[in-house]
Amino acid sequence: MTDLPLHAVSETARTITLGHDPVPDAIGFRLSPVVKAGVVQEGKWAHSWDGAATQHKFSPGHEPYRVQALMLGVEGVYPHSVVGDHPSPPTLISPVTLTPRQGDSRFNLQANQDFILDMSAGPLEQYAGGACLLVNGGRNGKTYGPIITHSPNLQGAGIGNDFGYSVYVVGLSGRLSIERHEAYGDGLAQALVLACPYGDVDVLTYRYEAMHPVWHKSSGKPAEVHTDAIQSWGGGRQVRMYDGSIYTCGSIFQVMPNQYGASPLGLWVTRRLNAVQVANPLSDEMPFALTKNSPQKWAWDQEDVWVSNLGTLAGANGWPGDGIAGWTPGASSWPVSGEAWRVGVRPEGDFTPRPS
Repeated sequence: MTDLPLHAVSETARTITLGHDPVPDAIGFRLSPVVKAGVVQEGKWAHSWDGAATQHKFSPGHEPYRVQALMLGVEGVYPHSVVGDHPSPPTLISPVTLTPRQGDSRFNLQANQDFILDMSAGPLEQYAGGACLLVNGGRNGKTYGPIITHSPNLQGAGIGNDFGYSVYVVGLSGRLSIERHEAYGDGLAQALVLACPYGDVDVLTYRYEAMHPVWHKSSGKPAEVHTDAIQSWGGGRQVRMYDGSIYTCGSIFQVMPNQYGASPLGLWVTRRLNAVQVANPLSDEMPFALTKNSPQKWAWDQEDVWVSNLGTLAGANGWPGDGIAGWTPGASSWPVSGEAWRVGVRPEGDFTPRPS
């Protein structure tokens, strides 16, 4: 029984060439038998590190021939790497490849459709009517290449910033793994917006600079949209974020995952984040740095998290409600584990610096 059917491509007196269909996610192959001077080298394998290969050469007359695809598997890292705890992307079944391009970056998918976001077309800029990148529906997905977006302030053109989002994930039914996400701009209202009560989202490396003004001095009332680097009003069921830097003139987290319906909330994870609230000359005041609200108090694991706040530090089920205690392990009825937030600028600088 084999799951990699082989077929003969050609044969000469010196070589036989065998072929097979492409193997998704292969990093290489190992081949048997190995023959030297007409003698089979028992127990030895030849290796090819071309994961895209579909043909392999052998010495004829030494059947059976074996080809094994090599995949990434269990890994150990020493010394400890900051990316050593990044979860692997989900396994995809018959995925469709989506290539977001400027003006064509909003996708509607069937609930059982796996997908790949191929970011090779380059950065995306905000345009009227919605998010820089929208994924509506779909099951399991992953990215190839970084998601990079820029959101200029469009209000002067008569276009509001109600959808000044970088990435908007709606109705996901499986897990999306985002390898790297960078979002910039004085029109950026929210960098990551979640409305996927039953979906899981992993962001492995990120930098968000959400600089849309919160309150305008000229009007004395809220602007068209407040600014949250990370916002949720529906899930995700599990949200895991690693190695990030956030600068915002609004909130860092503004998460209400049960705002418009129940979500079976699981564990959220934040590891290695430095976040800074930045004053904006168009803003009258600074909102809460950290806010979460839900009738269901869900689990959150934190490690090496830093916040430099200008507004009130934190709220939990209210403003302030449980306050920073709701974000601190063992300080309230919120099931928070790991480490407490450290208040101030991280002395070592950003976990994810701005590219030069």
